[in-house]
Amino acid sequence: MGNMIVDIDITDNDIQESTVNVLSAVTDFTQRYGIGIKSEILFFSELILCSQADAVNYVTESFKDKILDVAQDIVNRYASISGIKIQSPKFVIALSNHLYASYFRSKFNFDFNSEALSDVVHKFPEMVKFVQLSCSPLAKLFSKPISINEIALISLYFISYDDLSDNISHVLDRNDNIRDSLQSEVLLVCTSGVSSSAILYSNLHKQYPLITFSKSLSIDELNKILRIPNTAKLIITTSPLNTKNIDLPVVQVKAMMDSEDHVKVENQLRYYFPQLFINREKTLDNLISIIQRNAQIKNISNLRKDLDNYLYPTKDTVKRDKNKHNLMDLLNRSSIKIIDNLMNGTDLNPIIKELSEELEKKNIVTSGYCDDILSLIDKYGPYMLLSSDTFLAHAAPSKHTRKMEIEIGILKRPIKISVNNIEEKIKCVIVLVPGFHHEHDKALTQLINIITNRRLYDQILSETDTDKMYKLIKNSVQ
Repeated sequence: MGNMIVDIDITDNDIQESTVNVLSAVTDFTQRYGIGIKSEILFFSELILCSQADAVNYVTESFKDKILDVAQDIVNRYASISGIKIQSPKFVIALSNHLYASYFRSKFNFDFNSEALSDVVHKFPEMVKFVQLSCSPLAKLFSKPISINEIALISLYFISYDDLSDNISHVLDRNDNIRDSLQSEVLLVCTSGVSSSAILYSNLHKQYPLITFSKSLSIDELNKILRIPNTAKLIITTSPLNTKNIDLPVVQVKAMMDSEDHVKVENQLRYYFPQLFINREKTLDNLISIIQRNAQIKNISNLRKDLDNYLYPTKDTVKRDKNKHNLMDLLNRSSIKIIDNLMNGTDLNPIIKELSEELEKKNIVTSGYCDDILSLIDKYGPYMLLSSDTFLAHAAPSKHTRKMEIEIGILKRPIKISVNNIEEKIKCVIVLVPGFHHEHDKALTQLINIITNRRLYDQILSETDTDKMYKLIKNSVQ
């Protein structure tokens, strides 16, 4: 239309220092359309780098290695904070691909905005806090704080891995993904096949258990499936698709589906799977009648109840919230110790042992719990940092854990430890005994809020009376 970008505050070097082929490819493209203005080319290059490109080799090998290390570090830190181990190397690779765009958006002050991100922050506050804390290596790379929108975007990857009630991490396993999806009735698609379509899976397959949903599919995988005989009747996607070459009906929704999205999806499912939406009571009657013809039923009322729960599951969010414990449920006055660590030198292990022994005396854990913690530190290194001066020590709940609790040790003398070749001075060591179903998440989030409130936390650390420390913590939670 004749309008051109004539002024831009980035240079060739800003783009070329960590990328390959981007400027030359954009230059070739724009020149095809008679555009040769340098500022237009730079702006277009910036726009591409700030978008999430999938499977495009556009960064230098050294930068790729650096981001991959950061992604792995984030995953390790997230595991130490949340207690959820992510074993898939492809998850780390997919996350690193996302972090390219995060890096360039930060570098060029290009903020990602979406109403859906507010939903992520609102619906998963604990998750967002854990991810925010885990992303400190990324913040160091940026040399500035990471925006809450970027944290919410990154959180989508971890949310898809964190549905503990259903253990849906398998939907992110790319092995035989196309082959397995050929038998699916509904295909779930997002740009990379990692985050948002996995969230769709976690929600939809619970709500409609008799419909076969695919694993998380990338757009590229979808295109391959559509060229092979398959059983799909519908596509649900979080990304815009070119529907010209797609014979199946397509429903585009947000990863965090709102009421409008739910209506769109249910209308399509009612049309293509009408047998699942017959009158609820009639459906149960028909199923019980079929079962009675082929088996002897000892308790019809229990069978009916179980079938009803299976066919029409509901999420009891109120009950789930009640199961989340506050920080003060896990902490009492005797849980805070001032440790004179003169004899321990710079070794963290004796302090963890001392705090674990206190938990043993209270019959919270057995001696094996401390061994579990030290084994994790030996295997993964000291990733368990809540801040540069606070170390969180915990292991997964097991036969060594009996009840949830938090034990806090305030050190009279800071201990120096090395994390990724960076020296940190630890002033506080916390031993957490987690719940089997993440009942501790709310308490841990409240603890993180205290630690990240530096004015309050410095006041707590400077106190010499544990009763006063306890009161400061208790007042901040209330």
